[in-house]
This record gives sequence, C-alpha cells and structure tokens, in this order.
Amino acid sequence: MRNLGFRKGLTLLELLVTISLTTLLSSLVISYGHVGRQQVSLYVEASKVAQLILRAKALAVTTYNQPIVPCGYGVEVDYARGVYTLFSYDVPNCNVIALTGINSVNKTPLTSVSVQAGLMLQLGLDSLRDVLFLPPNPTTLVSTDSSGAIGSRPGKVYLQTPNASANATIVVTQTGEVSF
Repeated sequence: MRNLGFRKGLTLLELLVTISLTTLLSSLVISYGHVGRQQVSLYVEASKVAQLILRAKALAVTTYNQPIVPCGYGVEVDYARGVYTLFSYDVPNCNVIALTGINSVNKTPLTSVSVQAGLMLQLGLDSLRDVLFLPPNPTTLVSTDSSGAIGSRPGKVYLQTPNASANATIVVTQTGEVSF
C-alpha cells in the first residue's frame, strides 16, 4: 500500500502551468495598457482640436464691439504637416468672403499646434481644411476644399493612431456646432 501522506511542494507540471498562466495574464495587461494609452492620447488631441475651434468662435463673438477687429477668426488644418492653426482673417470687404472663399493670403496665424507624437491627421473627402467664424452671430464658413471654397456640408477632422487601431472624428457644422 502507498502512503497517502502530505507531499512537500509542487510537481513540475503544476509549476509550468502556473508560470504559463502568469505570463499570459501579464502580456494581456501590458498590451491593454499600450492600447489604453493610445486611446487616451487620441481623445486628448481631439479635445484640443475642438477647443481651438471653439476658441476661434469665442474670439469672433467677444471682439465684435471693439474698434479695430479682423473680419473673423478661424482654424486651418494642415494635414501634410500635422498642424492646426488658429488665425485671424481680414479682407477689405468682409461681406464677400462667402462668395470668394477663404484665401491663405489674408490669414494671420495666432497659434499653431502640432499633433502629438504617435498620432496623425487623416485626410478624407469631407476633411475640414478651414473653418471661419464671422461676428456677430457668428456666421460659420466651412471649407472642405483645398482651394478654400465654402461648402454646404460639415467638415470633419480625422485623427488616428499610425496603425489605425483607434481613431476620433471632430465634426464642425455650418451652424457652428463642434462635436467629437
């Protein structure tokens, strides 16, 4: 008969199973942490873009009653360089901007922001090139065309991670609503 007493320690098989389960769980936690960091940085960047667009809108409203003001304020998105810029816009006749479009010659850059490392601006058919807010309402002019022509549809800023595992979209409508 065998002795059914207590054994001292683990068998080799039990030890290997424990080590493999620990390795599997730790690799899942590490990979989830990396994806989580990418998503957080993506949403922070989307928030910064939306905040800059709303700042341009606020500038158009708050400077309306001042003696010397530009025609409006806006944001330009440069997809090739990965930069978005807050600008003031001034032309001799502010009433013709909707007809002539947004010309880069009349822009005065105020603030430029580069997209965070590890993220990129993605160009699409309805990608926002320029948005311009004209006081006092403010009237919103959205350009999705590289020529600066004013369009009749919302503009979208697409942000994504380099491997396209996560993305965010900021939408600006003709009524000046900004959502993401």
